[in-house]
Amino acid sequence: MTDTSPSGAPQPIRLSPAQVYAMAALHRSERRWPQAAALYRAVATLDPTAVEPRLGLAQMLNVQGLCQEAAAVLERALAIDPSNGAGLHALAVAAHSKGLLDLSILLGKRVLALEPENPNTRYSLAHALLCQGRLAEGWAHYLARPSTRLDPNPFDRRPLPRDLQGRRLLVMADQGLGDEIFFLRFVPRLKEAGAWITYRAHPKIAGLVARLPFLDHVSTCAAEDPPGLGTLLSVGDLPHLTAAFAEPDHPLSIRLFPLVDRVASLRARLSALGPPPYIGVTWRAGVIDMLDKRIPCEALAAVLAETPGTILSLQRQPEMGEVAAFAQLVGRSVVDFGALNEDLEEMLALLALLEEVIGVSNTNTHLRAALGLNARVLVPFPAEFRWLGDGPHSVWFPGFTVYRQRSDDGWTTALEHLRSDLRTEQHREGGAS
Repeated sequence: MTDTSPSGAPQPIRLSPAQVYAMAALHRSERRWPQAAALYRAVATLDPTAVEPRLGLAQMLNVQGLCQEAAAVLERALAIDPSNGAGLHALAVAAHSKGLLDLSILLGKRVLALEPENPNTRYSLAHALLCQGRLAEGWAHYLARPSTRLDPNPFDRRPLPRDLQGRRLLVMADQGLGDEIFFLRFVPRLKEAGAWITYRAHPKIAGLVARLPFLDHVSTCAAEDPPGLGTLLSVGDLPHLTAAFAEPDHPLSIRLFPLVDRVASLRARLSALGPPPYIGVTWRAGVIDMLDKRIPCEALAAVLAETPGTILSLQRQPEMGEVAAFAQLVGRSVVDFGALNEDLEEMLALLALLEEVIGVSNTNTHLRAALGLNARVLVPFPAEFRWLGDGPHSVWFPGFTVYRQRSDDGWTTALEHLRSDLRTEQHREGGAS
C-alpha cells in the first residue's frame, strides 16, 4: 500500500497494529478467512506480546481446518498470558475438535475457575461432558446454550420437585425441530409427577405432537395458550430440571404414529416408482451456508451404487441440479422427496414405509426414531453429544447404527462399514425370500 510524497515519489502507508487488527476483523466478518488470518498474523508479528490477534489467528486457522497450527498459536498466546480465559476457551474448543474430550473438559474447567458463568465455555463443556456420558454435569452446563441466552421468556430454571400435582406448566419448544423432538422424551416425567402440561410447539410439528398422550394441550403461540398457566419451562432444560426424578437417565424417544390415509397414499406412490427396498438418503443437514453435518455426495453415492433398491432423496432444500448430480453418481434414478420436509405429516408417513434411512443426523432421523424404526447415521467428527464420543451405537437411539467419520482417514472406514452392513442385509433379505 503506497501514497505519494510532496516530491512525487511513492511512499508506503504505515498502518498501526490497531488499524491492521481492524482490517482483519472486517475480513473475518465477511468470511474471508485466509485474508483475515494473514492480517492477524501481521499484527502478532508487529506486537510479540499481543494476545488478541493470536486468538483471532487461531480461530481463522481452525475454520480452515488447520487445527494443529491453530493449537500452536493458542499455546503461544497462553504462554504470554496463562490466565487468559478467551485463550483457554479457544484451546478447549480446539481440543474438542480433535476428539480430545478429557483435555477439552480440563481446559474448560480452568476457564470456569476464572470466569464461573462464561456461557460459551459452559456450553462447549456441556457437549464434551455429555459425549462422555457425564449427564449431571453436562445437563447443568447445557443451560448456557445460545438459544436460551437470546430468548426473552422468563424460564424457571430451578430443579423441579418430584410431586407436581396441581401444577399447570407451559413447556416451550427450543432450538431446531430435531432438538424439539429429541427433548420431548423428557416431558413424560412431568406428567408422571402429576403436572397438567401445555406444550408450545413449532408450527411444523404441532399436529404431530398434539397426538402425544402426555400433553394436555398444544399451542403454537401465546394466543393459543389456555388461561391459568404457571411455571414456564424450556423443553431443552428438562434433563437438568428433572434430574432428581427416579427415571432412566436415557429415556426413549417419543412415539409418533403416521396418519393412515397419508401412509396409504405414499405406499401407492412408492409402488409406482420401482421395487423395494426403498432407501431414503440425506447427505447434508440443514440448508446451504449451515453445513455443520455433511458427507461428500460422491462418497455416499459410491456405496449406494452397489446397493439394490429404489433410492429416494430426503435432502431438504437441495441446490439446483444437486439431486440429478447425485443420481448420476449413483448410476440410476434418484427420486426427489425433499419437498416433504415442509409437510412433516407426509414425511412421517414416508419414513414409516422405508426399509432403510441413511444419512447425517437431521429432523428425519428423530422422526424415524419416533416411529420405533432403525436408521444408519453418518456422524461427522467430532460427534455431537447425542451420538457420544465413540462406538457403533448411541444409548439415545437404540437400534440405530452409527458410522463415524475419523480424524485419521475421514469417511473411508465409516463407508467401508456401511457398505459391508448393506451387503450383509442384502444377503439376509435374499436368504429370507
